Amino acid sequence: MSDAGSEQLFLSFSLDRERCLLEACAVVEVLAQDTPLDRLPGAPRWLLGTFSHRGRLVPVVDVASHLLGRETLKRRDTRLVVVEPMDVAVGLMLEGVSGLIRLDTSCCHELASVAITGALSGRVIDAEPGLLRWLEPHHLLPAAIAAGIGEGATR
Repeated sequence: MSDAGSEQLFLSFSLDRERCLLEACAVVEVLAQDTPLDRLPGAPRWLLGTFSHRGRLVPVVDVASHLLGRETLKRRDTRLVVVEPMDVAVGLMLEGVSGLIRLDTSCCHELASVAITGALSGRVIDAEPGLLRWLEPHHLLPAAIAAGIGEGATR
């Protein structure tokens, strides 16, 4: 994470009515929502499947299914966003991806919980478009995926 009081570049997306941000440096690539996925029999509903990205097998998480209990809506602004928390690639199917925005993080405030699920910690940036939820990629991952990433990083 970067120090508060500096400008940073973010990828903007939405979770229902919440405008959310991921630091652009956490994003490896933004792909079309119709990227072909290999389904996994018996996988949880939030695990959409896997795909090969730059020679690596990448699991894809339906973030709306995981956090909101519903499938991601198939809209023009839905994207498959590849992130690499702790050097392990994970795909996030996100709605309302609106592009990159540069924000001054000096107006950032820590939150004990984020209203989306009531269990996420995060920060809020008070910016021109209103309050924006600044989330780390691991905030969007189911515990099973996050635990696997942590194990992979310690090997």
